[in-house]
Amino acid sequence: MLISPARRVAVIDGKTVGLGDKFGTGTLEAVTETAVVLKYADRRETLRLNPGVEKRERRAADAADRDRGTAR
Repeated sequence: MLISPARRVAVIDGKTVGLGDKFGTGTLEAVTETAVVLKYADRRETLRLNPGVEKRERRAADAADRDRGTAR
């Protein structure tokens, strides 16, 4: 899941789905830090994230280390 001021994206069943995009017969209606909502013609379905996932800020130094192949 990616949430930024300019973009909201979820990965559902291995597919990247943007806010407002179709997924099967549904449309991705909402993306939050804990869930996504798919809207179908007759219902809404909420997909919740697995508990226990740790959220943390990514530091510039971590990204640079990863790009050089020297991640800590």
